[in-house]
Amino acid sequence: MKPNILVVASFLFKMKKIIAFLLTLVGITSACSQQQYENRSVNDFVALLDSTDITLLDVRTVEEYNEGHIKNAINIDQYDSEFLQKATAIIPKQKLVAVYCKSGRRSSNAAKLLSEAGYEVVNLQGGITAWKAKGLPTTKDK
Repeated sequence: MKPNILVVASFLFKMKKIIAFLLTLVGITSACSQQQYENRSVNDFVALLDSTDITLLDVRTVEEYNEGHIKNAINIDQYDSEFLQKATAIIPKQKLVAVYCKSGRRSSNAAKLLSEAGYEVVNLQGGITAWKAKGLPTTKDK
């Protein structure tokens, strides 16, 4: 008995769609699981700050920054729609970027954007909240 050509064609078409879906799913899963920056503990982050080849970036709002920030940090609000444009305009790519926010969520987003733009980035785990919990200083100086 010969298989009906329409049945075979329909089967092959469905299989092609299933395979394409599975390949897409695998691609999305692997892309989402790749972290392109490093999270660092407060102690490791402190050690980085001694380097001259580092840009310290506070991605909180201006109001939060003015309440107290880590010495020598520049402030670019991660919520600003032009965050990446502002960051790439002033941060040299040859320097490591050490980024932080209040708790680590915004800085993780900023770290991802910056690493996708070609920067080497480290993120402070727990943000400035973890920094203060270790009794480390902040400043209100500009």
